[in-house]
Amino acid sequence: MYNLEFEKVRKLSIATTNGILIDNTIVNVVYYNNAFIFGAFDYTTKCKFIDVNSLAALTFSDFQIHSLCRKLEKTDPEFNKVHEKYKDRFKSIQKLIEYPNNNYYVLKPLVIWKYNYKTNSRDTVILNEKYYDKLNPYDNIKYK
Repeated sequence: MYNLEFEKVRKLSIATTNGILIDNTIVNVVYYNNAFIFGAFDYTTKCKFIDVNSLAALTFSDFQIHSLCRKLEKTDPEFNKVHEKYKDRFKSIQKLIEYPNNNYYVLKPLVIWKYNYKTNSRDTVILNEKYYDKLNPYDNIKYK
């Protein structure tokens, strides 16, 4: 898929909602195990919204991604591997994870769109058919 491109991404924009309000911000990320991972304090608006609604929209470069987000518990067997990757990439902020209310969040893509300038349309990768069918997107509308 796009793994090589995704592994180069250092920052992306994330939008979350609690069903009434939206929040968007830019987060530092690592790509690991087919997911984007960011660190954040649990009292931030985005994290409070993720607690209510685990869907998140991501954008960077020519990509638009709908994802499912979950907190990575510090007791999770993958936590140390994620922490090592994050620490290697973001040395100046990696110590923040030691605070009890700072966590890693895993963004698992459901649908990936990449704008294709050659065809003037979006290339679509569907990773969750059920979600995509509910979404009923406007993929590849033909312009007159």
